[in-house]
Amino acid sequence: MPRTDYPVLDGNGDIIVAWPHDPAWTRPERPAERDPGPDYPVFDGNGQVIIAVPYGGYGSEVEPFVPEMLDTYVVPDMPSLPPQMLPNPALDDPAAWVVANGWTLNGDGTATHNTATGQYSRIAIPNADMGDATDVVLTFDIPAQTSNNWSLGCRARLLSTPANASNDGMWNGLITRSGDAGPSTRAQVSHVWNRVPGQTQLVLEAGNNWAGTIANPRLYDVSAARELPTLVVVVAGQSNAEAYGAALADPTLDAWHPNLWMCPPNGYGGGVYGAKANTVTVAQEPLLHNLSPGHRAGFAMPAAKRIVSLADGGIRVVIVPVAKSGTGMIGSDAPWNPDSTATGDNDRYTIMVNTYLAARSQITNHIGTIMLWSGNEYDMQVANGVGLLPAAWANFAARARADMGVPDMPIIISGPVYLQDDPLNPLITVQRTLDQDSGSPNAIAGVTYLDGPMGAQWVNPGDTVHWSTAANRIRGDFAGQWAYRIGQERGWWV
Repeated sequence: MPRTDYPVLDGNGDIIVAWPHDPAWTRPERPAERDPGPDYPVFDGNGQVIIAVPYGGYGSEVEPFVPEMLDTYVVPDMPSLPPQMLPNPALDDPAAWVVANGWTLNGDGTATHNTATGQYSRIAIPNADMGDATDVVLTFDIPAQTSNNWSLGCRARLLSTPANASNDGMWNGLITRSGDAGPSTRAQVSHVWNRVPGQTQLVLEAGNNWAGTIANPRLYDVSAARELPTLVVVVAGQSNAEAYGAALADPTLDAWHPNLWMCPPNGYGGGVYGAKANTVTVAQEPLLHNLSPGHRAGFAMPAAKRIVSLADGGIRVVIVPVAKSGTGMIGSDAPWNPDSTATGDNDRYTIMVNTYLAARSQITNHIGTIMLWSGNEYDMQVANGVGLLPAAWANFAARARADMGVPDMPIIISGPVYLQDDPLNPLITVQRTLDQDSGSPNAIAGVTYLDGPMGAQWVNPGDTVHWSTAANRIRGDFAGQWAYRIGQERGWWV
């Protein structure tokens, strides 16, 4: 007979089942949480783990992050900057800023350099306490520049013995592009690395032909960022992957951060954007994608900021910027064709692979690689471009993953200008079919397609091809959210 220790009653109050009471039974303890590991692995054909979903303990499964495109761009929460290390950053104390060779302290928190000396000239900073820092960044504004676009500009240097030549060829100056009202006013970032404790003599150095004014200098130790787990973000495609919005980089919205680094394929104009070819350094806008860069704010930095923010500041992102305006994927001489006959700066595929491998060789704590793509507008000018693009993309994805040594590399395609649904941009139609979840025969594993914001308000005035700067920030942020979700699924972070 059923006992009435734990009865279940029917609607009339009669017992329909009862479980006997066991006085020896005790509730089992929940398993303790443990570090992430390959508890639920997915293997490739060689038996290697390609995805390992970490076990977080009883009832602690991580809910997938759900990306949501912003209506208005807001800089995501980022880790605070390290402490500022200059004892007197106001540029008004001759004891703190020892000027020579054409420099003048103006008494208003600025300093001006003229070109009369015809040589590199320096402001010595004798009291900067850099401690054991191996990587330091000196930031400063250039409110005025009277020399031409191609003069070298300014930079931080370490002069002490042993010598530090890490940032040779890296200058920060203003470039005013044709059609611009003026240069960007965002902070200049001058990175010096490989510092050893004996290198204590910090200077601010002006190029021999540079004339202008600097203000608001700040010095930061960014050594800790180099040691963080590092995600590499390869940014490829055409002008919409680069920086062709009409508005200039904004000092707040497009600011630098110690967790955001870059590895460009080339320098530019004597190094005026503070970048060195195939060298991993702290990033600043505009990123140098090629030998004729777009000069403005693209979608890569907003994407990287969002990834760092969602990862609670626990990672570094190294951007590999390799896009170029007017480059396609279809045809024997197409710059993004892995077997292209293109040469020089137009051989974008080879440049992408080589720049990525250079970046990886400088990263010891790599956690993953992801590609952000925005392009193929040029391919729509090719006869039957819509029909040929899926095969070209399948070849590009397979070859890039193999040649870069990342066989499961995720690729996010950020779509072209999206003016309306009817008629729909044919490039949107075909790129949507490349998404791994599209259900199309064109679908490519590991490829995610994202529409951008819809409407003419998101393109440059009088332009039907290029996203505006505001749109670049929003779609970059959205791509960063998806990159974070993909990384979460792959166990790059918890």
